[in-house]
Order: sequence, then C-alpha cells, then structure tokens
Amino acid sequence: MRSPDARPILEIHRGRDGYVIFARTEEGWKEWGERVENLQSIFPQFAAQLLEDSYFSINSFWSPRRGNKGARWLNAAYVDVDCKNGDELGVRLGMCFTAAHEGEIPKPSYVVFSGRGFWLLWLLVGADSMPPMAVWHNRVFYDEIERELVARCQADPKAKDIARVMRVPGSRNSKAGGAYVRFERLVGQDEQGHVYAYTLEQMGELLGVARPQMRPVKSGKRNPNFRGHVALWQQRYIAFNQLRQIRGGAFKEGCRNNACYLHAVMLWRMGMEKADIERDVFAFARQCRPPVSELDLRSTVQSACAIHTRTRFREETIMQWLAVTPEERAQIPRWNEASTIPARPCSASERDEIIASVTCELGFTPSLRTMQRQLAQRGVKACPETIRRAYLRLNAEFALRLPAELEDQQLRVDTHRK
Repeated sequence: MRSPDARPILEIHRGRDGYVIFARTEEGWKEWGERVENLQSIFPQFAAQLLEDSYFSINSFWSPRRGNKGARWLNAAYVDVDCKNGDELGVRLGMCFTAAHEGEIPKPSYVVFSGRGFWLLWLLVGADSMPPMAVWHNRVFYDEIERELVARCQADPKAKDIARVMRVPGSRNSKAGGAYVRFERLVGQDEQGHVYAYTLEQMGELLGVARPQMRPVKSGKRNPNFRGHVALWQQRYIAFNQLRQIRGGAFKEGCRNNACYLHAVMLWRMGMEKADIERDVFAFARQCRPPVSELDLRSTVQSACAIHTRTRFREETIMQWLAVTPEERAQIPRWNEASTIPARPCSASERDEIIASVTCELGFTPSLRTMQRQLAQRGVKACPETIRRAYLRLNAEFALRLPAELEDQQLRVDTHRK
C-alpha cells in the first residue's frame, strides 16, 4: 500500500523560509500551512491525514495562508490536462511530449498522473539555485508564461494561477476509483540526475514570451515590491485575472472593450512600458470571444496610457464595466470584501466615534484592514492610513489600545525621539 510522499514536495519547494499549504476534503475543505524547513521532520506526523483527496500548493507563501497576494517563491510553472479515459490520456500526453521534442514547449521536469488526467510541471530557478521570488515583475511574467503553456498544451484554462493546489504524491483520488497520484521525474540536463529546470527568462525565450519592461522612475531604480497606489493596481490586476480565470480565460461580447481598456490601465499603472502593454493587450484581445479587432486597440492603449495618474477608479465601477455577477464576485476575495452598502459623507469626529464603538463591540482593537471591513459594512469608506491616524488620535485622547502593528511602529518612533 502506498502512502503520501514528501520527497517530490521538497524538490518543488526549495525556499526554506516559505510555507507550503496543505488541504484535504474530509468533512469539508480544510487548509493549513507548514514551514518548508520543518516539513521533512514533521511530515510523518500528519501524513495519515493525506491518504485520500489531499492537496498541496505548487508555489510557496509568506504565511500559512494561501492567496495570490501572499506568494513568496514561484517554484514551478504547470498545466493541468483533463482526460475522459485512458485512451485520451495517452493521446494527449503523446501530443505534449511531441511538442516538447519539437521545441514548441520546454521539456517538463515532472509528469504527474492524478487519476483522471495528468499535470506537467516545469521547475523554476533563480539566483543561487533558489526559485525566483514572487515580486511583482516576476508575477506578471509568470502569468504570461502560464497563459502560453495552457494554450499550447490545450490544458484547463482555469488552472494557471499562482495559488493553485495539486494532489499530494502517493495519495488516492476517490473520484478516479481510488487511483494513486504518481509523480514521474524526467531526468535530462546533467549527469547528476537533476530534472529539467529553467529560469523565467529561459521559459519566456522557449515560448516566445518577452519579460515586460518597466518604465524608469525619477529615483532611477524601481522598488521590487509594490507600494501605495501601485500596490492598489496590482491587487486589482490579481482580481482581474481571477475573473478572467473564472470565465475560462477570456471575456465575451458585451464587456470585451472595457476589459481591454482596464487591462491596459492596470499594466500602465503598475509601470510597464507602452510597447509591452500594446503587445499584451493585443494578445489579450485575440483570446476574447469573439476576438476584438486590433484596428481600434491602439487608440485604446493610447487612451489608457494618457490617463492622469490622479484619476480614480472605484471597485464598483470596475465590476460594473466587466459585468461581474454576484456569483463571480463571491469567488474573488478583493471584490467580495468590497461593501455593497453605498458610502456616505462622514466627518473625522463621526468616523472616530464609529471606530470607538466597533472596538467596544469587538472587545479589542482590530487590525487596520479588519477595521476597514467593519467600517465598510456600516457604509463608511476609509483607507488604512486614515484608520491609522484615527487610532493614534483615540490613543492620545482616550488611551485606546493600539493593535500590534501600530504598537511596534509607535515604539520605534518614541525610541527615535529619545
């Protein structure tokens, strides 16, 4: 009898400071995270929980919580190919291997037989044999690589996000008659028995996908992590791609032009060069159903790149332009958290009173983001910085206890003043 095997998971997860997320479906979907550096020693303690219908995350995360925004390392590119029976599996797998032999796709590192189909994985490497970090410019490049792999392998168009999970090696798939999940390593690059591994640049070169170039900034060097309004647009870009994934990788007639325009705006606000935006928007338009004519797309990109940086878009406006349904909204965390209660004008003193009442109701001072959601449920919009200032005012006037994230910040400020 086979049992869950940690070795393939450790070969994929090489960033020891990251978390691998596990999940199982017994008694409902349940997730938990384990730090990679501890996984080998503690895996036997919970391996019995992974015997059937269990999963692990392909990429690593900063914390024991899975989400596109919290990714730490990009461990592997992947495709998920569904098959109806064994004959179709043989044909589809043969097509993928032929494509790899002819150079249409890179040679895979692993083939994973999941019971009702197969996965192909391409191991990614960055500096010092570690996986590439999941910083914003790598994420955008990773998204483009994933879309190209899915198209060339004719794989599941919904399976291409950073937070994807796959079945644990050695576990059973109850939907496939109890078939065991099998990982096959494809050895080939050197004599030491190492599997095929690629940098993001090598994957892009083999697939004909160019890394997006970022516009220069006044300081001369861009921060590898998003900040401020750029972070806002990155989060919207993630939500946009989640919607795109829910809709099978494309937008239908009725919101295609709006989707092309918003796609261009998001890439521009995140700092991409205009030429790369044009290339990506043209590729995006070709995937719409039916495809959008390229005749008017240049003016669309021109309009998106000419928009003033202070021009604001509300989340509700974006959802309205994309005709987001309540069912779709419930599947996208950022938009699901957006308040359905219309915001009303609110003075600072009134907002402080509401914040104080919320704190009394909860019995503790919540984090900035939690308070932001609480205010949204009461029809009051406030950004984390506004809430931070309100906390500091209430702390000075009424000795309101600050949340941990602000206590540490205040301690550093007080120490610096001394």
